[in-house]
Amino acid sequence: LVALGNLHPPADDGREMDSFMYQTVGSELVPALADCLELPLFRAPITGDAVDQRLIYERTDGDEVEDLLRLLEAARAEVEFEAVCCGAILSNYQRTRVEDVCE
Repeated sequence: LVALGNLHPPADDGREMDSFMYQTVGSELVPALADCLELPLFRAPITGDAVDQRLIYERTDGDEVEDLLRLLEAARAEVEFEAVCCGAILSNYQRTRVEDVCE
């Protein structure tokens, strides 16, 4: 584990937002996790929406998945990593999007 990444609601005030891709409850606590783990943290607000809701994702301007791509590009500019781990448990919708971003 070399870094943490977190996409949070635009206000970052602890309020949950509806997202097809991201769990936002507790996102305000992620900086404390990074401090405890003594790891760099890359954070950004979720600015997109679930524009492309098909199972197989295709890059789409304004989609919330593009926020993940930008976050990983920012992290890659500062930290070398070979893999991405996410909390998408048994969700083909989320898995295919993370795989697309990582390609």
